[in-house]
Amino acid sequence: MEEEWMMDTPVVLLQTSKEIHFAASNGVGFSDLAFISKAILSIVAMGLGLFLLWCSTIGLPDFKGRQAEPKDEMSNSVLLVLALTMGLDYYSTDQYQSSMPNMAVEFDVSQAAMGMSILIHTVVLSVALLFAGPLSDRLGRRPLVLLCQIVLVSSSFCCAFADNFAWFMVARAFQGISASVYSVILAMVRDCFEDEAKRLAYTSMVVSMAVIGPLAAPMLGGVLASCFGWRSSFYTVAMLSLLLFMVSIRVLEETAPPYKGGSYFTSVGRVLLNGRRMLILASLGICKSYFDIIAAGSSFILQWHHQFNLVQSSFLTLFITVSGVVGIVISSLGGRTPNEVFQTFSALVILCSVMTFIAGVQDRNEFLFLGSLSVGTMMLYPPYLALLADFTCELQDIAGLATSFGTSVAQFLSFALSVPGMQISGLGCREMLFVLGSVLLASQILCLALCHGAMSWKSTGGHGLMDNPG
Repeated sequence: MEEEWMMDTPVVLLQTSKEIHFAASNGVGFSDLAFISKAILSIVAMGLGLFLLWCSTIGLPDFKGRQAEPKDEMSNSVLLVLALTMGLDYYSTDQYQSSMPNMAVEFDVSQAAMGMSILIHTVVLSVALLFAGPLSDRLGRRPLVLLCQIVLVSSSFCCAFADNFAWFMVARAFQGISASVYSVILAMVRDCFEDEAKRLAYTSMVVSMAVIGPLAAPMLGGVLASCFGWRSSFYTVAMLSLLLFMVSIRVLEETAPPYKGGSYFTSVGRVLLNGRRMLILASLGICKSYFDIIAAGSSFILQWHHQFNLVQSSFLTLFITVSGVVGIVISSLGGRTPNEVFQTFSALVILCSVMTFIAGVQDRNEFLFLGSLSVGTMMLYPPYLALLADFTCELQDIAGLATSFGTSVAQFLSFALSVPGMQISGLGCREMLFVLGSVLLASQILCLALCHGAMSWKSTGGHGLMDNPG
């Protein structure tokens, strides 16, 4: 009976999506649905505000942590829930990418303003990450994951029924808060595995969903938008997130160790006052900006510069999706260390940079445009995943804070690079390709610096100025 219900769920969700879109497109109750979605998001916002006020006045409760020590294992159900949570959060970021030109017309805003709806998500995510990880160290991982899932449900409904661009931007900001679950999930994987090989393997599995989600999102979102309108993809995300939340209540277990206290700023210093980790953060920020610029600008180039329609541009982004998946698979083969990955792929990424510059010169060739983005994505993901895996080494006792600050700083750097990159890319196809080629080249300069400095860091045990907990 349970299997039959699970098989029927996608059909029910699709039928509900059709009914809601029919009502919205015919003006039946749309204003009521818009009001309800705003009310729900406002209630969630007030709840978060009261929680922060309570924490600042009364303080955080003592956290006892998990009941047993890690056994270097994670159940398939927990792994699946964490991976789907990660995937949905990052899918929601880029699933409307193919619809952005039409949305810009409907909201009566410019291409640059529409692109800011992606960048505001990045900014809010960067700030939220500073709180999510440390709070999960104090309150536990499970409550933070459930909270982020609820925020995703409410913000996605608000995006679906936004009646003006301002409310759409507010909802996108709250989706950025929900995406801060990224650091909590990485910390959960770190909690469960002491064996480094297993930890890296499970980290790759979870992170792959954060990669596949935004890569597949433009194509899947474009198909939904072409059939039911751009709003349908948002309320589909909301309903799937609600279903995932109900499953998570029963499946998720606490993994965080008991909180041992200690100075917050000392812990931050251990994360940031380390030469190698600072280079890793800079490299992560540059790599992330490459993906963000593609996400925000590629659909405009395909539709406005190369004259593809919505469905065509959605399917063309499939090549970028497949290339990203291939890059993830390649990175998991051979049992390479991060330094070996940098050494293997740096020359290949530099070649992709040259290819991207050539495509910029031949900017009227749509195949060169798509090919350079696809190959660049495939070659950049292995070093990107290696950087993520290498960052939290020797920081197991502050895993939540470490993943939070690492991803937050990388997000801020990505935003700082993406904003001017987006502005330049908005000038045309050639400009976008020149920007992306420069980003690829810069990322590998830093990766080569990591390889060059690896032996000197290794000779000191990999410790920075404040790596010792004591």
